[in-house]
Amino acid sequence: MTKQGRQNHWVERSTTDEDLDRYLSLVTAVNGTLAGQELPQRENVAGWFVDGPIQHGRDARIVVDDGDGAIGWVYVRDPGEPYAVVPVGALVHPMHSYDEVLWDRLIAFAQDRGKEVAGEARAGARVVARTHIPEDDGHRIAAFERAGFAAVRASFDMRVLLDKPPVQPVLPAGVEVRAFRYDQNLEELIVATNEAFRDHWGTVQQPMEQLIGEWRHWIEVEMNEQFDPSLWPLAVVDGKIVGFMSAGRVAPKNDTEAQLFELGVLREWRGRGIGRALLLTVFGLLHERGFASARGHVDSENLTGALRLYESVGMVPFRTTLTLEKELRAGEDPVVRELS
Repeated sequence: MTKQGRQNHWVERSTTDEDLDRYLSLVTAVNGTLAGQELPQRENVAGWFVDGPIQHGRDARIVVDDGDGAIGWVYVRDPGEPYAVVPVGALVHPMHSYDEVLWDRLIAFAQDRGKEVAGEARAGARVVARTHIPEDDGHRIAAFERAGFAAVRASFDMRVLLDKPPVQPVLPAGVEVRAFRYDQNLEELIVATNEAFRDHWGTVQQPMEQLIGEWRHWIEVEMNEQFDPSLWPLAVVDGKIVGFMSAGRVAPKNDTEAQLFELGVLREWRGRGIGRALLLTVFGLLHERGFASARGHVDSENLTGALRLYESVGMVPFRTTLTLEKELRAGEDPVVRELS
């Protein structure tokens, strides 16, 4: 189904696999106007766009102009059980970012589809739609706020330069670092990640089978060439994972900057230097391979002190992202909001 824009010469329709390059062009234009935003790589996006969790014809819409170029895009991702947080997002080309009609139509779709997804949640559970927007993207923030979304959190992207060898990591007695083996350690790592992030803001507990599927898709399809198990050290005590870290290229074929994906330590093992040791281990490996810098993402109000840890190893914020939410259904909130 298509819809003709009344005040502009544009057409809104469902997305298809063939829209990948239009989407890439749109993201490139938007990111080019924002501080610190990297430009997308086709290899990065293809797995997510074509074979990802968003179903074309159901979960996403694209707006094209008279020249068949993308000027707007919106998506809603079905999060699976327990359907507590429904991820949504929208983009408008910088040349049209002033167009409130366009923004409002896109976000209206996100809310309507989000309410359909919310209907899958258990009776009595609260459901929210959630989006993440760079702090300097004023038009996008204003559009979501106009639709009733409100900022609930801020997070930092942080960077460290790797021009010098890092301090040697020091592990507490009884803790050893082992390399991650995808074929042997995946499920154990997922269990450890679930446990470590159980008290992190915004976390929602999901069924194990669902998590395994999501992780396999992330590593095998979305990450693809970015996956490097040698940059996924595990902190182990008596055969049990008590801490973990994962990193890789920020983009395929990029040997200049690395991305820090996950860092976690089980609650009973925190405060002993394990997280710091894992960070320094990865920094050392990246430095040896000639990477100039590494970046990571951290909640600005992290409940467990991650921001202080990142700062202690020389990481500095370079970009702020806001998390905005809107309640789709009232009820008991299964989302972690405070440290228990």
